[in-house]
Amino acid sequence: MIKIDKKSGILTEVPPKISVKSKHDKVLLIIGNSTIELTVPTAIKMGRAIALKANELHGAEYVSLTINGKEVQIPKQDGIKIGGALLRRADFADDFQTANYRGARQWQQVGSTQSQ
Repeated sequence: MIKIDKKSGILTEVPPKISVKSKHDKVLLIIGNSTIELTVPTAIKMGRAIALKANELHGAEYVSLTINGKEVQIPKQDGIKIGGALLRRADFADDFQTANYRGARQWQQVGSTQSQ
């Protein structure tokens, strides 16, 4: 379960290194030593939510990203960057899907009509 929330208070832990990559038709969210593989729709929803929550922050607030009970505290500037990176990588993964899977379906259709 993934939960994104806005919380008040002081960051109690050093935020882990978070990076975002795309691998073919998936988006990879790397938090510390853990890698989470996201589909395009999930990455878009998560990226948008993180960026919007981070943009709403004032003063001593942070974005809380909870995945399967483990909380990651993200400061405002990092939240905006991570949200944008998720959206950008989701776009790359969607382009990959469009280029590769649509072409494969068209090829199958052409091949099936020629064999008749």
